[in-house]
Amino acid sequence: MGLRYEHRRHSLLFTCLLLTTIVVMAGACAGNAPGDDDGGGSNGSNGSNGSNGSGGSGGSGGSGGVQPRCGDSTCDANETPASCPADCHSAGPTCGNGQCEAGETTASCPADCPAPPICGNNVCDAGETTTSCPQDCTANEVTKNNSSYTIVSIYLYSCTSPTEGPNQLGTGAILPGNQFTLTGVPPGCYLLHAQASTVNWRTSQITMLAAHAYTVTLNNPQSVAQPAQAELGLEISDVAADARGDRVFEP
Repeated sequence: MGLRYEHRRHSLLFTCLLLTTIVVMAGACAGNAPGDDDGGGSNGSNGSNGSNGSGGSGGSGGSGGVQPRCGDSTCDANETPASCPADCHSAGPTCGNGQCEAGETTASCPADCPAPPICGNNVCDAGETTTSCPQDCTANEVTKNNSSYTIVSIYLYSCTSPTEGPNQLGTGAILPGNQFTLTGVPPGCYLLHAQASTVNWRTSQITMLAAHAYTVTLNNPQSVAQPAQAELGLEISDVAADARGDRVFEP
């Protein structure tokens, strides 16, 4: 009876060991099965893909490593019109930047959009010249003959000129009671010499300004014995010089 029991116990132990061995071997085989390899490979592939995804993120981070630079003509995400006006222009025009931009006018921003010069406003504006707008940028000289002599020569020349220059009357003359207007005289200091057959009139220095008229009145001399000292009167008009005249000044 005891021997049978002992034999049965050994048989059970052997059976348990055998079953345990079979289970362990089955698990090992299951781990190396082709289907499981595919699954493992797939997981490995996913892991690899995950690695690649991480690499992609790294690439993006690499491009982010290039810091935005003000002045590269691109308004980057962290740049504003205040921090980098060169790249991020403000939405509207900026008055005072020296550029007449869209949306600016002479009324809204005269500093950037100055009014164009107006020829004929009695002011020699910037952009106007003695040629483009003589009525604003030159003076007129008017010789009025109140004497009883016929004036045959008028010389108008610079205060620094060594010579009197050409006869501004040309071949003409100023009869008694008449006057002669010379236009287009550039601003500056001038001397005038008027001449009749036996009488000469000479002025002192006359400073002529643009858009003004200067009238020299010739009177009869008080003393014929001193014709070179004949009297004259000088009248300066504050009104604008009339562009019309008898002759244009010849320097």
